[in-house]
Amino acid sequence: MHPCVFIIFLLFLLCLQSTTANEFVADEGVGGGYDNALINKCLDKERHALLQFKENLQDPDGSLSTWRPEEDDCCTWQGVMCDDQTGHHVTGLHIPSAGLVGEISHSLINLTYLSHLYLSSNSFHGAIPPEFGNLTSLQVLNLRDVGSCRVENLDWLSHLPLLEALEIEGISLAKANQWVNVISNLPKLSDLRLDGCELSQVMYPYSSSFLNSSSSISFLSLRNNNLTSSIYHWMFSLTSNSLHILDLSGNMLDGIPKYLGNLCSLESLHFNNNRAVVKFPDFLNNLSGCTSLTLQQLSAQTSQFTGPLPDDIQNFSSLEALYLSNNHINGTISDKFWELPLHAFDVSQNHLSGAISESIGKSKASIINLSKNPLQGVPSTDDMSNLSSVTYIDLNSCKLGPHFPKWIQMLKKLNELDISNTSISDTVPPEFWNMHLNSLNLSSNNISGEVPDLSSSFSGSIMIDLSSNNFNGPIPHLPSSLELLNLSRNKFSGGISFLCQMVDGWLKFLDLSHNSLTGQLPDCLWHFQHLTVLNLGHNSLSGRLPPSIGSLIELEALYLYKNNFFGELPLSLKNCTSLTSLNLGANKFSGNVPVWIGENLSEMYVLILRSNNFLGTIPSELCQLANLQILDFSRNNLHGSIPSCLNNLTRMAQVGFLPPPNVHPYTSQWHWDLIDEVYVDHAMIEWQGDERDKASQIGKSEGDEVDIDELEKWFYIGGGTGFVTGFCIACGALLLNRRGRHALFHYFATFKDWVYVKVVVFIAILKRVRHT
Repeated sequence: MHPCVFIIFLLFLLCLQSTTANEFVADEGVGGGYDNALINKCLDKERHALLQFKENLQDPDGSLSTWRPEEDDCCTWQGVMCDDQTGHHVTGLHIPSAGLVGEISHSLINLTYLSHLYLSSNSFHGAIPPEFGNLTSLQVLNLRDVGSCRVENLDWLSHLPLLEALEIEGISLAKANQWVNVISNLPKLSDLRLDGCELSQVMYPYSSSFLNSSSSISFLSLRNNNLTSSIYHWMFSLTSNSLHILDLSGNMLDGIPKYLGNLCSLESLHFNNNRAVVKFPDFLNNLSGCTSLTLQQLSAQTSQFTGPLPDDIQNFSSLEALYLSNNHINGTISDKFWELPLHAFDVSQNHLSGAISESIGKSKASIINLSKNPLQGVPSTDDMSNLSSVTYIDLNSCKLGPHFPKWIQMLKKLNELDISNTSISDTVPPEFWNMHLNSLNLSSNNISGEVPDLSSSFSGSIMIDLSSNNFNGPIPHLPSSLELLNLSRNKFSGGISFLCQMVDGWLKFLDLSHNSLTGQLPDCLWHFQHLTVLNLGHNSLSGRLPPSIGSLIELEALYLYKNNFFGELPLSLKNCTSLTSLNLGANKFSGNVPVWIGENLSEMYVLILRSNNFLGTIPSELCQLANLQILDFSRNNLHGSIPSCLNNLTRMAQVGFLPPPNVHPYTSQWHWDLIDEVYVDHAMIEWQGDERDKASQIGKSEGDEVDIDELEKWFYIGGGTGFVTGFCIACGALLLNRRGRHALFHYFATFKDWVYVKVVVFIAILKRVRHT
């Protein structure tokens, strides 16, 4: 065929195809089923179902802002998934953690091709629509943490033959006694999670085994249901070869039955937060009912296990991770234990004793946690060839000292190290600082010496805690990617200009308190917009607060007490609207107490401005601080009356007071430890609304020029000295003055005779009264 003829023929076919397609669309009409498929838009019926679902809800976060009636194609909406293979039907709805409030509309049943439905972590209420049973294509249903929803029964689940994964959390199933039978008849169900569903109040059948009936389940989680051992008879009475992961954490189980050993395919068992009160070796024996064990991970933390670690658990040769923290396990760690093929070994917070054996060098573990055990000593061997694969090691509160454990330098892959509170009173070997860690905790030891340049010695998201030691010299150059830096309670000196070199802005926690730092706070704080805690207290810093302090928009706690800062508080500080605790005590700040503290810092919980040079009156705007619990303006030059609204501040500086809500979880522990440190007088103080003059004696803080402990010490010293001095002067006067000594003795003799006469007369009167 001639090429020109061939090209003309192809053009004719293309024109014919285009004309036919247009005629087909016209024949179907607007809104016809094929029209939506061809132009790749969702069906009007499904779009209206989604809009009706949205109408029943409040959407304060705007998570469904793209769900608009004028938008024809709902497949482009946030959280909506469609599939071309089904004719562009809606097949997935993913709106977890969207902040939605309201009832779940049954209009979703019009999404007949829906296979994945995720509604977790919202604030729904009302009943879960039983009409969900019409969603026969449903494969995954996630109702985890959906507010105050309720379920009367789960019969509708039996109409979902394709369901593979079901997660219900925080919804009571106490009235759904037939859920066991319903779920047992779902042929494809493999992932079942019923956490926090009050299953302890459900009646369980005695005649059948749940796992035997539901032979397809491979992941079963029944966390936080207050279940007791009565569930064992129906759950584990027969062998199940399908179950791979079992989570029974957060219940009231008081032992492990031998039935559990029949789960021969079990790979991961979570038994945390129970009340087993059995010996750990017996627990393991009940797991070893199969000839071929496949268990890879065992987690039994906070479960009241007793007894020793077994000498040999070679039957569990497949075990890769063992987590036993916070139990009552005692004895020693056998050398054979270190020969197990464990990759993670956590026995922290137990009662293990003895020395850390040199056999630790044979371990293949990458995670080792022996912290908070009375273990002593360090390995004496230099052979750490196997242990060189460890990435995390925690020996907190073990007795490693007095020398620095040099064998740690052989752990070439180590990322995180905690040897805090280990009685080390030594210097750090220079080679140690080049290990390229990303987390280091050497706190609460007696380590001395200077810290070298660390700007290239760490990697990743870095946390460094060297607090409560004797490190001295200037603060070295530090890596820019620091997230946490705690150098408090050392002997560091010099300035803090190093902050201007940390330009990456990852820092969240900075504590340089209780050192000998001098100079000014540099004006480069705009780098630290993620900083939540800044503590520079108990140093010799001076100068005015820089304007850039207002750039710390996520700052929750600011402690500058006991320094030499002066001047008025910068206006930019009002931008730190997340502040919950502010302590500027024992400085030389001046001016009026800023009105904007009450107007802008609405989250304020602790406010201390004591021992400064503030003037004027206490502004009534402080009444807007609804969360304020601790207030201290004492030892200033304030005058006038205390605003009567502050009568509400009746709970002041109490022991164990709770932190305010929404404290950043990353910093909350350190944050409130610092508060406890600042306050040493935990008295209940009630305000008097008509009190005049100065606002004095409203809580005591460490921000005084003289600490309370220091005052008490000098009180006893002064009192004792005064008594001894006065006694010696009196005795000396009597010895040197003969006439005075004779007069004193004569007075005592006369006084003795007078007392004797009075007593005799009194006794005679009593006898006379008795005879009459």
